[in-house]
Amino acid sequence: FQYSRGCPHRCNFCASSKAYGKKYRTRSVDHFIGCVEKAAERAGGEFILFFADDDITIKRNAAIELFDRMADFPLKWVGCADIAISDDPELMKSMARANCEAVIVGLESLDGTILEEVDPFKAKYFKNNYGDCVDRILDAGLPIYGSYIVGFDGDDESTFHRIYEFSDKHKIPKSSVSMLVPYPQTKIYDQLQAENRL
Repeated sequence: FQYSRGCPHRCNFCASSKAYGKKYRTRSVDHFIGCVEKAAERAGGEFILFFADDDITIKRNAAIELFDRMADFPLKWVGCADIAISDDPELMKSMARANCEAVIVGLESLDGTILEEVDPFKAKYFKNNYGDCVDRILDAGLPIYGSYIVGFDGDDESTFHRIYEFSDKHKIPKSSVSMLVPYPQTKIYDQLQAENRL
């Protein structure tokens, strides 16, 4: 399912805002819940709903309403949200009540210098301690699927060790490590093209 499109963040590697625009927009909660009702009828029992959204929580109040209504269905769900949910206990409680199976959080890098270049928004959370943010999300009953990217300038073999140690220390149940891909029209693509490094 896709509830929203667009992302106001400006991560230098991400092609999503180029494809869907920076303006965040959603379906109405009523319309989306109608789709969930049809899926529940077809499933005839418990099912897993996957949100194909880049971030389902940007419109906080609408997200809380959506999750509160989803809690009435025999479903579990997986979707992407930003590290900023760690600052919002009410939102996290609503997500957990709706039977979140996993929340995919783009941590991207565990190097503050890289994050400053990649996404200053996330760099702010890194400075305030990524670990504490992750612990708050897990303590709210939301299993994290940590998402990392390797291949930035400054990454080396030790990057993999940092990811492993961080994930182990904070008991992150699932993680993925992706290779940096400079998609056309992204800021990092333009940089690497100008430096003749594509």
